[in-house]
Amino acid sequence: MRILAVNDDGIDSEGIRELVRVLSKKYEVAVAAPDTQRSAASHSVSYFMHDLRAEKRAFPGTAEAWAISGTPADCVYAALNGLCAEDFDLVISGINNGPNFGTDVFYSGTVAAAEEATILGRPAMAVSLNSPAVHYEDAASIVPELLEQYLNDPDCRNYTLNVNIPDLRRTDWKGILAASLDGIRAYGRPLTITDNPDGSKNLHCPNDTDLAIRNPAVCGDITKIKEGYVTLTALSLDPEHSGYQKKLESWYNH
Repeated sequence: MRILAVNDDGIDSEGIRELVRVLSKKYEVAVAAPDTQRSAASHSVSYFMHDLRAEKRAFPGTAEAWAISGTPADCVYAALNGLCAEDFDLVISGINNGPNFGTDVFYSGTVAAAEEATILGRPAMAVSLNSPAVHYEDAASIVPELLEQYLNDPDCRNYTLNVNIPDLRRTDWKGILAASLDGIRAYGRPLTITDNPDGSKNLHCPNDTDLAIRNPAVCGDITKIKEGYVTLTALSLDPEHSGYQKKLESWYNH
């Protein structure tokens, strides 16, 4: 099986390197990732506005690796449209430095990269490690099990599997649960506005977040991460289709 690894933290980040290290023991892996940090790029694309530059990189454990001067979604589009030598059976985005749950999924470049692959007809997973994101080795260790479970689903091309992992040793995890997106996160990011001599203004917004949520779900991903569970959420391109999440519940919620 051939897997494309992508992310939004950049090709030199720890998460994607640990992901590739684990996957390459069993699968053929290629990388197409931004050449710099592109967190919170969401599903923005730039390939139709200007040319992108793709530089081949040495990357342990890969058949090929490309650093691309674009967004995470750009990277997936390029890799699946001729940049890489062969097509892929699966796209995995991550392992992200920090969680992507609740309303995070609307901002996340990690999730958007996986969803771009879904749009292009490939099975895709987004994998994120809760903050402070120390236990990458433990997080990567569960990915082979989850991808096999996901690919066994005949509907896997119809939704993106969003995985969030607690930042704990694997021995301290409570288990794996299918969890819905939790309520609206209380991001707590006040905007500071200062004046410049030329009449323009500087706008500064700190990257301060916490796990407080409004309107939490009964079995929500943020709540379950705090309890120590790995969470699985089906992100469908059809917002009216809830059946995929029911499938995840049948895998683990017993």
